[in-house]
Amino acid sequence: MRPRRSSLVMIAHISGKLLRVGGSHVVVDAAGVGYKVFVPVSTLMAMPQQGEPVSFHIHTIVKEDAIELYGFANELEQEAFELLISVSGVGPKMALALLSAMSVRELAAAARDDGGRLQTAPGIGRKTAQRIALEVGEKLQELALAAAAEEPGQTDVLSDVIEGLLALGYPRADARRMAQDARKRLPDADSAAALIKEALSSVSQ
Repeated sequence: MRPRRSSLVMIAHISGKLLRVGGSHVVVDAAGVGYKVFVPVSTLMAMPQQGEPVSFHIHTIVKEDAIELYGFANELEQEAFELLISVSGVGPKMALALLSAMSVRELAAAARDDGGRLQTAPGIGRKTAQRIALEVGEKLQELALAAAAEEPGQTDVLSDVIEGLLALGYPRADARRMAQDARKRLPDADSAAALIKEALSSVSQ
């Protein structure tokens, strides 16, 4: 007889009622089944009352002896988590610790250069921080930039930066590139003036 092929259903999303909140996880009742979902600290702090509806984007980790679910309030956090665990030496618990210590924007900013600021997160040593910065630092910045561009007002800010650079005589293609690069380096900047200054400083270097 040919052996049966076992099929494993990878959970990608969970919606249900909040049963309880633990130190690093929540338990969600979805159709009568309680799922233990590990989540960032920021998500734990934002949980509603027991019995209220909750919903998570899920990344499933399959081990020899367990299936672990990691939940995120939005796709941005999930994508950042998946980038982090792609780095050699960074497991899901470490990635979750990073997302508990920093927002995605803060993480992207900390991953610039040699990743020195990443070492402020618990359990992150110098070599690990350097690997994160080298292997996924740029992708994290692109992720934060894309998210910022979707927020109300952010598109207008970048447009103002481009218009300001055009007024200084830069071609439109260069102005757009300079504005986007400045946003990558200063993901938390909320004024066109700060981004224009950053764009010009990078040109003069």
